Amino acid sequence: GQKQAGYLERKKKMPDEQYRQMERMEEDVQEGFEKLTEAENYQELIKRDLRKLDGERQAYTYRKNDLKRVIEDTKSMAVICVVAFLVCIVLLLGLQFGFKMDTKMGYLVLVAVGAIALTLIFVKHNDSVSELKRVENGIGQIIRLQNTVKIRYVNNTNLLDYLYLKYQVSSADELGKTWKQYQEEKEARNQYAEAEAKKEYIIKEIATDDEELDAFLFSLGCYSGEPITVISRRRKTCVIAVKD
Repeated sequence: GQKQAGYLERKKKMPDEQYRQMERMEEDVQEGFEKLTEAENYQELIKRDLRKLDGERQAYTYRKNDLKRVIEDTKSMAVICVVAFLVCIVLLLGLQFGFKMDTKMGYLVLVAVGAIALTLIFVKHNDSVSELKRVENGIGQIIRLQNTVKIRYVNNTNLLDYLYLKYQVSSADELGKTWKQYQEEKEARNQYAEAEAKKEYIIKEIATDDEELDAFLFSLGCYSGEPITVISRRRKTCVIAVKD
């Protein structure tokens, strides 16, 4: 019939081996597709979290290095200020005793400027040290979060690998397409089977290698040259009608 010819002439979308595989897993494919989709979406969320944490860690690390430079700079500035202060004291003493000059105002200005400079440097140094501690604590928290997220990533990757192996696919999208192809192939095969069920054949020979079975089939009217009608097909077997 047209259905039979159409099925035989059509280009099969699914090999028999793959069709049998999907047929065996037919009952849990839908659940597997949902699990795969959920796991893949969760995997993307985990990757996004890891990228975000990595960016934050890099920013904190950059700030940490910057604060270390500031701390070293403030130490150097403090040394320079002290040295400059001592040099100025020596100069003022030289002017006072060597040239008999009144240097009281110079001492006052020197002490005031030195105190202000050292105070600013001290405040900057302490602020940088305090911020450095906060940044290092932040880096520690980020590392702990990264380790937690990495554990989730490994567990989810193992789940994905198991599901990919179980369904013989590389993605949920592939499983969805394969499932759709299976449904189309199943429908085509069912139509072909329905058409075949109404087709009449002539028995060419009985090959059982069992005399008792041959005799039994003969008693039913199943012998060479007898017409039969296929009632239904199931995989490698079929149901036939012989003499009604």
